[in-house]
Amino acid sequence: MAGPDYLNRQAATLLRFAKAVADPEVAAGLVEKAADLKEQAEEPRTLPVTRRPTPPAGSPLRVDCRRWSRE
Repeated sequence: MAGPDYLNRQAATLLRFAKAVADPEVAAGLVEKAADLKEQAEEPRTLPVTRRPTPPAGSPLRVDCRRWSRE
């Protein structure tokens, strides 16, 4: 996941493009995307949840003590 500094820089770039563009619909889309990026930058960051791998459905494999084994 991108950090808040990166997201804020990207939002600022989109706002600069929105000011330079002549088409109001394109400018509105850029402003909307910039607002989305700013919102993402303000959200608290969470650590990803790590999960154990699961065997494919119908497989005779099972997870046992972090190893794959055949029954």
